[in-house]
Amino acid sequence: MYRLAIAALGVLTALTAMPAAASAQGPSQRIVITAAKMIDVTTGKVTEFPAIFVEGGRITSISDARTVRWGEDVKHIDLSGKTLLPGLIDMHIHLDSSPTYGGYDSLQFTDRFWTVIGVGNARAMLDAGFTTVRNVGSEGYNDVALKQAIAEGWAVGPRIVPAAHALGATGGDCDQTYLPPSFDAKSVAVGDGVVDYGMTPLDAIRAATTNAAQALGRTQDVGTIAVGRYADLIAVDGDPLADVRELESVDAVIQGGVQIR
Repeated sequence: MYRLAIAALGVLTALTAMPAAASAQGPSQRIVITAAKMIDVTTGKVTEFPAIFVEGGRITSISDARTVRWGEDVKHIDLSGKTLLPGLIDMHIHLDSSPTYGGYDSLQFTDRFWTVIGVGNARAMLDAGFTTVRNVGSEGYNDVALKQAIAEGWAVGPRIVPAAHALGATGGDCDQTYLPPSFDAKSVAVGDGVVDYGMTPLDAIRAATTNAAQALGRTQDVGTIAVGRYADLIAVDGDPLADVRELESVDAVIQGGVQIR
């Protein structure tokens, strides 16, 4: 009984020690984000020295950092030398899966194993610059659970648009029969791949930002850097309008005004 009591106390201590600030969905502190440049993905216009003011997780105004002033009560996120873009949106993802395990090999694990896999994948996606994702199917409502855990501050990850159950044709992607390994082959990376096939870098960026937001019906929240939208931003060193591969190595990620990395 003594050991059980100690173990229970340890679990309780660990849970209560987890910071509520782990959720980046809406801090109350006023914030200003500055950088060298900002790309308006709608028009393609580049603004120099932006100062993006944030409150409650959303953008309240955008000014010129060279002339605007702010008080000591405003937290400053300084991204000097960087170019800002809206956070990226992945429209087809399965957070509670892993290419490490496939076919019968995956049967060695319990259902809840995949829930934990989703926690790590969610953080990895956010670190890569994807601040919103559409999860197109999971087992046991794992994607809904992960969305809730992120909102409550128990996990860190992108904004999730969950599907819960996957739907598909017999023999298709959602069929649980095990197809040959060749069916698992992946296509080229989206950014540089679509550019290789004729899209401009700006069009490729739009596909992963404003166009994706339109498809999700979330243009009032994500997809552009604009007043009223969530302050979901990424920063890169180079010029993604000249080389879209800059998005393969994001230097900073901000979600809801909170710098994640």
